[in-house]
Amino acid sequence: MEQAKALNVAIVGGGSGCKAIMDMIFAENLSQLPMRLIGVACTNPKAVGYCYAQEKRIFATTDYRDLHKLKGLDMIIELTGREDMIHEIYRTKPDHVRLMDNVAARLFWDIFQIQERRIAERTRAEEALHQSEEKYSKLVENSLTGIYIDQDGKIVFANKRFAEIYGYSRDELAGMESWRLVHPDDRPLTAEIRTKRLRGEEAPSQYEARGLIKDGWTIWINRRNTRIEYNGRLAVLGNVVNITKRKQMERALRESGKRLQFLSSNLLTAQERERRRISIELHDELGQALTVLKLQVRSIERKLRKDQKALREDCEDALGYVDQIIENVRRLSRDLSPSILEDLGLSAALRWVIDDVSRHYDIETSVEMEDIKHLFSQEAQIIIYRVFQEALGNTGKHARATHVSIVIEKKDGRVSFAVEDNGNGFDVEYVRAQASTEKGLGLAAMDERVRMLGGSLDIWSEEGTGTRITFTVPV
Repeated sequence: MEQAKALNVAIVGGGSGCKAIMDMIFAENLSQLPMRLIGVACTNPKAVGYCYAQEKRIFATTDYRDLHKLKGLDMIIELTGREDMIHEIYRTKPDHVRLMDNVAARLFWDIFQIQERRIAERTRAEEALHQSEEKYSKLVENSLTGIYIDQDGKIVFANKRFAEIYGYSRDELAGMESWRLVHPDDRPLTAEIRTKRLRGEEAPSQYEARGLIKDGWTIWINRRNTRIEYNGRLAVLGNVVNITKRKQMERALRESGKRLQFLSSNLLTAQERERRRISIELHDELGQALTVLKLQVRSIERKLRKDQKALREDCEDALGYVDQIIENVRRLSRDLSPSILEDLGLSAALRWVIDDVSRHYDIETSVEMEDIKHLFSQEAQIIIYRVFQEALGNTGKHARATHVSIVIEKKDGRVSFAVEDNGNGFDVEYVRAQASTEKGLGLAAMDERVRMLGGSLDIWSEEGTGTRITFTVPV
């Protein structure tokens, strides 16, 4: 029989595990899968495995990318256990080179030796597994994650940590149907992934699912599985981590976020009610008081003698000043609670905002607006008005723009609003990062108001170029 071609392998990680695997390759006769070590990479040149490779005259380097240049390289065995390292090797390695991570590598040798022993001695599977546990227990038992082998839907091997996670003894797990450890709602998912993996079809190597422990409680498990050949037949080698605490923290954060969003929405609603109250007081009380004051000054002016010119001029000045105050009060009242929104509708109110900004800040405007007067409730119209007012107000106060383009259009059951200027622009990420300060309150309030309507807000800006603010709201 023709001898199998030796598999050229390289190891990343020069620690004690590297030396152990090197000893296996040098000492054992791998009859089914001969291997030849051609390189070792480790960032620590003093590591025991790295030094051992140098003693054996094996190519050694501190940069794992040098391994990719080795002629005839078939496989890289990664022993550091670092997720970032695994992803980086997978990204940069040549396409024909296979990658085996640290857990799979350790258990590969374990399972391979079990198969060799079973072929030689033809003993029962349980005896071979027991002997393998005794001989190689350090490789598996020292793992901080649960490790198991699932074959034909049953647990044929489980390490100590796996048993601890599920609350069973290892004897109880032996031969147990693996679906019993999965939450009923997640059994279809795990069964589908397992079937695809055994068929060699594309399946996620890592995913999260709920599990059931012995007492019946539900836990969250991060699963990492690999297809292997065990005792001459296909099986699944699994690595599990209990992530229940992490899931509980994520849930608590989500609930906290919802509560904060609820409070924020209520705050904005209360703010709008308070604005309306103040607006009414300004218009009805202060506005009327100023009107009465104007009439009184006018009455005093009429009673002056013709020779009291200085006093008459003072009265004229006072009347002009009162008129200015009245106009400012009206402006404040409109800004706080725009009556035009209730009287003429959203489209007219938005056009009034555009004209007001254009007039006060000397900005040219171009407007493309479809009629959206009857598309939203009164409350939604107020929210949209505030977002639009804030966007245009920022343009007038801060952008130093000379032109603003406004586009409002309906499409597929949504209305999109776009405000784009040619002003200074700003660093969006920097301003968002200051959301807890006064500088960031405007954007934060806009974002929250749009979320209250079930919409989305997008802000693009570039310093020296301009700013584009778009938000979309479902009808």
